[in-house]
Amino acid sequence: MRYWIRLAAFAGLVMAGACSRSVAPPVDPDPAGDEAAATTGVFGAEFEVDGVVVVPKSVGPFEKSSLGVPRIRLVISSDNQSEMDQNNPDVRLVCAESNLPADWFWGSTWEPNASLSSGVQRQGEVILGFPPKVSDPQYTVADCAEPRIRVAFDPLSNDDPIRYFPVPQDVIQAAVEATPGPPLPLPQEGG
Repeated sequence: MRYWIRLAAFAGLVMAGACSRSVAPPVDPDPAGDEAAATTGVFGAEFEVDGVVVVPKSVGPFEKSSLGVPRIRLVISSDNQSEMDQNNPDVRLVCAESNLPADWFWGSTWEPNASLSSGVQRQGEVILGFPPKVSDPQYTVADCAEPRIRVAFDPLSNDDPIRYFPVPQDVIQAAVEATPGPPLPLPQEGG
């Protein structure tokens, strides 16, 4: 009987949009250490690592999750011009209040760390949530000081080329003030 109760509870969480997907480590190995090797990026400008060309195009607010997590939307493209299969870069929102990695949400049409075959180009949006509080990781930070989007091809390495894209504070404020949206993922077709 307990099995069925747990299964029903898990299904309820999924339906409520409480689950997000992330392959990032639980804590950055040295959150301040990767800043020294990082480069500040500009939205709309492409950069290339090992034959994969990435263009973070724009960032804007997105509705809160059904559980009240503030989120932003990043429009991004990746183009694998190399001769071998690669992966999309790891993408996350970074705030001064927390060194814990933020999640990205179902409903995104561009997936961080997803396989990117040789000669394939992908474009879409990734929905990024605010990072968890250090003092209580069950909850996200209420605001986001010094907001940046971190783009890295190896989420576990501080030696990998890392780009930080500053997020305008008005985007963060609009995300904090947004109303909760429906649970994700959204249905494929309208009802």
